[in-house]
Amino acid sequence: ESSHKVDAGSTLRYSYQVSSETLYNVHYHMGQEVKYPVAEQQALKDSGIVYIDTTQTYCLMWTNPQSHTVTLRYTADISRR
Repeated sequence: ESSHKVDAGSTLRYSYQVSSETLYNVHYHMGQEVKYPVAEQQALKDSGIVYIDTTQTYCLMWTNPQSHTVTLRYTADISRR
């Protein structure tokens, strides 16, 4: 998991690649509720842009459902719109 404090009015650009499929999502916590700007998906790689409307700590989260080690490479870039 990688967490980033992001201000409203920003963009979060991300990309990743893994050696074996993992579950991936982008989320943040609002009280007891969890919001998912990028819903959970299973893939070897993906990239995208999240337009930030709410100042929060955004979490890029990977879950390895395998019993073997997975190599992850990712980038996350935060910029003002």
